[in-house]
Parts: sequence; structure tokens; C-alpha cells
Amino acid sequence: MVAVGTQWFAAGFKPNGYDLAAHQLMRQGYDVFCPKLARHVKHARKTVRKLAPLFPGYMFVAVDTQAQRWRPIESTPGVTKLVKFGNEPACLPRGVVESLKAMSSDTGEMALLAPDISIGDAVRVEGGAFDQWVGEVVKLAPPDRITLLIDLATRRVPITISAANAAVVTPAAECASPQTYRKRSAPCPR
Repeated sequence: MVAVGTQWFAAGFKPNGYDLAAHQLMRQGYDVFCPKLARHVKHARKTVRKLAPLFPGYMFVAVDTQAQRWRPIESTPGVTKLVKFGNEPACLPRGVVESLKAMSSDTGEMALLAPDISIGDAVRVEGGAFDQWVGEVVKLAPPDRITLLIDLATRRVPITISAANAAVVTPAAECASPQTYRKRSAPCPR
């Protein structure tokens, strides 16, 4: 719970040190927030979904200026520094962290807006087995899945992927004529 006189500050943390820094700051009575994005990381021929900070190396710390001091934050294990202007920490404008918190889950994962994809769009797959392939959207399936037709050898094959792993290359309005999409091809080949 954030008090009325609370201001948010940005604090840097050591590489892979978010958990330690956040735990120590919360133990001292500070409110901590670190927005995160889901990333797909390839390791040992597997793709793993991991949460990574939206602002790498930084988290937000709430300080009740009437009851708490900001100086202990800098000596907290895992914290490298507070972002400052001169000798004073730079407080963030009101509403910035609150709006980020409103767009995130309890774990800090940002609930980003779904990409504006419609049937007939040419989209590029980002990540996975079909990374960088271009296909035509033929079906939108809830909650956030899309079905594409891609050219594989001599026929068009449907694949279903997450909408978050697709980037619109050419909107359907610009691809009015029937198209054939090939792997790693340019959008809307003629």
C-alpha cells in the first residue's frame, strides 16, 4: 500500500541481483516494483519463456518522504545506486509507476496490448521454429493465437502461433491480390 506522501525513485541493481535487492528493500519497509516482459530464450535446443525487466538493471522504489529516508536504499545489498540529479535522487512524475502497475500482473509481467493483426495480413514470425518466416493470417483464435499459411516445400501449411510472436509486415489492405508467401521472403511478393 502506497502512502499519500510517497514518491517513486529509480534504483539500479546488480546483474541478476533483482531478487536480493527487492527482498532487502521490502524487509526495510520500502515498496518495490519492477515491470517485466516475457521473453523467449533459446538454450540447449529448447525455447524457454522467461520474465526480464522492462528497464534492464533498474527497479522502482517507493519512499514515504514523511516517514522514511532515501539514503539507506543506496547501501542495501543488491542495489548499485539511485538515479540522481546532482546529490538529490530524481523522483519520478506522479502516475508513471502507477500506470505501469495497472498494466501488470502480480508478478510484474506487463499485459501489453495485443498487436493489431487481422485476417489477410502478412506477418513475420518472431522466435520459435519458424523464426523470420512470413505468412498470411487466415484465422484469429482466442485468447491470443493466430493461424498462418506459410509455404513449406511445395504446399501451403497452416501453423498456429501466439499473436505476441508475430509482427505485421504488410496489412491486408495492401495485399489485396492473392499472394504466395515463402520463407524469409519479402512481404506481398508479386
